[in-house]
Amino acid sequence: MNRPQRKLSVSGRPSYQGGSGQSSLKRSSAATPLMRSSLKRQPLSAVKGNQRSSYVNTDHQIIKDTRPLSDKSYMKKCVFDLIHLLNDLHYPTSLSPKMLNPPTNREYQRIFEFLAITLAGNFRIIKPDEDMMRFVKACGYPYSLSKSTLNNVGPMSSWPHALGVLMWLANQIKIAPDLWTEEEMLEPKQHVQQQFFHSVYNEFMSGNDGPFTETENEARRMLGEINKDTLSEVQSLETKFENLSATALKNEEEKASNIKLFEQISTKRQNIEKMEKYFDDIDKYNSDKQARTLEFNELTASKDEEGNDLRLKILDLETEVAGQEMSKDDVYQHKVKNEQLKGSVISTAERIETLKKTGWELEIETAKALTAMNDRVNVQNNSMQKLWSAVARRLELNEAVKPPALLSGALGFEGNRSKQIDSVQPFMMDLNERLLAHQRKLNQELNDATNRRLQEREMIQDVQKSINILETAADQVHAEIQNFEEERTKKVGTLRSETDKEKTKKCQFIAMNTESVEELEKQVELLQNENLKQGKSFSKQKEDAITEIKELVAQLKEFKIKCNEEIEKFYENIIQQNKNFADNMNEVARSLPTVD
Repeated sequence: MNRPQRKLSVSGRPSYQGGSGQSSLKRSSAATPLMRSSLKRQPLSAVKGNQRSSYVNTDHQIIKDTRPLSDKSYMKKCVFDLIHLLNDLHYPTSLSPKMLNPPTNREYQRIFEFLAITLAGNFRIIKPDEDMMRFVKACGYPYSLSKSTLNNVGPMSSWPHALGVLMWLANQIKIAPDLWTEEEMLEPKQHVQQQFFHSVYNEFMSGNDGPFTETENEARRMLGEINKDTLSEVQSLETKFENLSATALKNEEEKASNIKLFEQISTKRQNIEKMEKYFDDIDKYNSDKQARTLEFNELTASKDEEGNDLRLKILDLETEVAGQEMSKDDVYQHKVKNEQLKGSVISTAERIETLKKTGWELEIETAKALTAMNDRVNVQNNSMQKLWSAVARRLELNEAVKPPALLSGALGFEGNRSKQIDSVQPFMMDLNERLLAHQRKLNQELNDATNRRLQEREMIQDVQKSINILETAADQVHAEIQNFEEERTKKVGTLRSETDKEKTKKCQFIAMNTESVEELEKQVELLQNENLKQGKSFSKQKEDAITEIKELVAQLKEFKIKCNEEIEKFYENIIQQNKNFADNMNEVARSLPTVD
């Protein structure tokens, strides 16, 4: 389908006749009026000929370029907008901001040729320095430009102006009304915005720098009529907001319950590690006590042997003394030796008694340690049973399967650690997998809820803008009502003057014919009654219009306040849930048994 011939939308600025197979600009429901989502264009291979035969070389006024082309942020924004437009137009090459900072001369010529074909139809670059300059001038480019700028875009002194040319062509494509087919209609708001942008751009290109008061007032009036259905949209937003709040609350409750179970399991695991460490300490203590007991028994045996040797020596001495005669000195020496031996025997006996008492104390301490260990093992077995039941209920396992109980006493020093790890490890692995899966699900739901909240926030901002527009429209209605009041006052004055004239005629008729006086009075009364009825009807219409506008503004303000309150309640609810969750975690931590 061939596009119709473009008209001169701006005086002195020509447009071009579309060629066969020219692309048509299509609208996307998610795009703004200036960002067309898709353009079906003819391939470059289908474009024949090196020049366009219908260039319009009309004179146009060169004006000062007020665009901040040297500003880096502005250039960056222009590059992004150009890439988006080229993607929407299905440009055959994928572009990135880095490739356009600045582009090569060949790439720039491709982009220029693509935009020229989209805008004007059949176009091809043979001599870049002449063809591009001729096309830009023919299109009515309003700013001064040199051939070297378009021929070599690499230097930073040329690239900003070359980028400005591309953006000007892109804007010409965006506002071109004949790129839209009649069947592809915009939504009401987008249609109003499209008309507003097109009208303002045409006025600007005609040399009018603003303000564009009449165009703005007309756009506000049309938007005010479109936004009459805002209340139904607001109610749907409230319903969506309540549903999102309920979903978020449910997700927080599930997350809190799962985190609580995970904390309990982590605490039990820490208790098991502490118990293992405690058992290791008991093993070391018992080993030390056993070594000391063996040492004490060996020492006692050696002392018993020494005592027996002393007794045998005493018997030998007594036998020797009884079998031979000794001198007094020998007897004295034997007595001294006997006393020394008796003292040694007594000290040895006392040491033996002391060692026996020490051995008894060690046996008592060992018995106490074994008793304490048995108590802790029983407590740990009970905790393991409770944990097993809780995990079985959570993981839907068989509660009839009993966990392996820990052994107490000397037999429990070996194997308890491996039993604990083997019994808890499968549940911990399964629970970790479930917790990770649930955490990923919660993160995804949280991201979705965040995106929905952002969308709702944008919708609320649109509603607030609509409210501002309606308030502006209400002010305009008040101004129109005042103008209408002034006109009504003028009409009333006119009617009064006409009534006075009728009274004058009445007097004249009375003078001429007394019989027609009553008839004239009736006519005058009828005229007065009609004037009063017209005034009352106008006053009633005015009051109804003011009342309706006030009610609409009040409803919108009330909805705005209600939306703000709901948002504050939602965030307060989230904060309170986090606080309750922290309190519950602290209570659970205090209620769990501690292992010294």
